[in-house]
Amino acid sequence: MLNQSQKKETEPSSVESSVESSVESLSESLTESLPQSLNAHDLPSALEDTLETVYLLAREHKVASIEKIARIRAANPRETLQLVEQLQVLGLVDFGGKGRINNSDSFTLTVDGEKAAIRTFSRHRLLLRLFEEILAMPSDIAEANACAMEHSLNAEGMDHIEKFIEFVRNTSEGARIVGDFQKFIASKKSGQSSGLNSLSVAELKAGERAVVTEVRGRGAIRQRLLDMGIMPDTVIKVERRAPAGDPIWVRLQGGQISLRRKESEAIIVTQD
Repeated sequence: MLNQSQKKETEPSSVESSVESSVESLSESLTESLPQSLNAHDLPSALEDTLETVYLLAREHKVASIEKIARIRAANPRETLQLVEQLQVLGLVDFGGKGRINNSDSFTLTVDGEKAAIRTFSRHRLLLRLFEEILAMPSDIAEANACAMEHSLNAEGMDHIEKFIEFVRNTSEGARIVGDFQKFIASKKSGQSSGLNSLSVAELKAGERAVVTEVRGRGAIRQRLLDMGIMPDTVIKVERRAPAGDPIWVRLQGGQISLRRKESEAIIVTQD
């Protein structure tokens, strides 16, 4: 039996009680803010990114911390803490029995957390292989796109990409296709013609229709054309031309747009 002084020492102070109450309230509010059906298979992208970073840190250092995660992700430590607390509510990270952690405290993944992180990391690596090794994207662009797309790639999409990589790696036909494509990419970067066709929209007369086969422009011109929906297999009809031939008004996908000469010269087409 405890004496009165021992009881007094073991009783939580009002400050401790307040902290515990705040932690419980935070946990409840976090839980309420998450969708009821949310689980490790359908995490929001911010949680997946955080979980993936925890996994990479834990793989190298055995543990992770808010400070390290925020530094790696160039994120706000307070926002990072909130994300990690949501992962804790979902049972994906383990605070080691603590109700709450500080920025410098270490924590680990749970078994379920590690499985979910590996699933996200695997999608990222697969997309990175596709973009870098096969599509010949620059590393920084490949990385950015892999980070963005890993969250929406489902199991079926992942399976098809994996099969495509197997095809290009394990068959002579696949290797040839990739080789030809990468030569094509190299020619585009150098500004050379692909040799597929030479007729451009700039050469079409008013009233003529054609199908886009290639967009040769570079930089801002190429991006503007793609943003307007001008890409292979798009049907274009020249509606009218300015007296000097610049600009040209064309119709595609139900709408009319005007093209400057450099833009119309960059659109390669074929006519039936």
